[in-house]
Amino acid sequence: MSSNNSGQKKGLTRRNLLQGIGGTALIGLTSCLGSFKVINLNGSPDYQEYNSSEEVRELDFAFLNAADLRGDCSNLFNRITKTEALAHANKLAEILRGVDLVCLTEVDYKDSIKTGKLNQPEVIAKFMGSEYNYVVFDEFMKFPIPVWTTGNGMISKHPLKAVFRHPYGQEANEESGSVINRLSHLYKDFIHVEAKVGKRIVNTLVTHLSDNPRNNLRTTEINDLLSYITKLYEQNPNRHILVAGDFNCAPDSEIIQTLTSNGILSLAPDSGLKTYPSDKPLSSIDHILTHNIEVSELRTFYYPYSDHLGLRCRLKFP
Repeated sequence: MSSNNSGQKKGLTRRNLLQGIGGTALIGLTSCLGSFKVINLNGSPDYQEYNSSEEVRELDFAFLNAADLRGDCSNLFNRITKTEALAHANKLAEILRGVDLVCLTEVDYKDSIKTGKLNQPEVIAKFMGSEYNYVVFDEFMKFPIPVWTTGNGMISKHPLKAVFRHPYGQEANEESGSVINRLSHLYKDFIHVEAKVGKRIVNTLVTHLSDNPRNNLRTTEINDLLSYITKLYEQNPNRHILVAGDFNCAPDSEIIQTLTSNGILSLAPDSGLKTYPSDKPLSSIDHILTHNIEVSELRTFYYPYSDHLGLRCRLKFP
């Protein structure tokens, strides 16, 4: 969920909860990172085993801040049953079926009692059908007791490889990062995943930036992301790079301008579609950016159990 100028949310939000944790409780949060891995379904070949000379020129792509499949919920621990969670996952699968590659933020994992203790990306993939054999788990916040695990995810028809995860608030030479720094960023991150699409490799990055406009957290986060993308480009300027996320800022904001400032990434044409809140969209805060990939047919889609509209488009390779 996002907090923005469209109104203040009430109840026990993620930010209120984490900022209220102190003292000895903080010590237990220093190792909040959970899994970052690819799950293969239906006996599908591993990324390393898969080789193809197929000329795939286009992909159908979608991004959604899934809001834990609970909708616009002001209370962080408002629970839905496992039955409800499965029904909500099936509904999203129906909407996304046919998409080649899906990126998700705000998805829960099996330690989350508030959403039926499901690995949401895996469950959605299984509902989507047997074509969707590759799922990325990114548990960027995993409580030391089995109460709540959340993060990002990906679902794909094409083989995936988990390449790199950068937790915001963590310096390059740190193993886990200062707990205070990590807490200030609400334990968010960006991930880099390679997708083998025929003979091509698509470098896909997913992120969710801070929703707090009263500090420089987003600036720090976007600089981390830009630094990483710049290194990818410098290693190989011909890479196909896809970046998608909930940036919590408008396409003409200083944050997005920073991300496109060195000319590597470009916003998708027709960027500026309003995506939040989903019932009466007022803000354009979810974005797709690319390098060496053409974006067309960008539009929003409605999923009733998120407070964001999703983005869907065609990706074309030169």
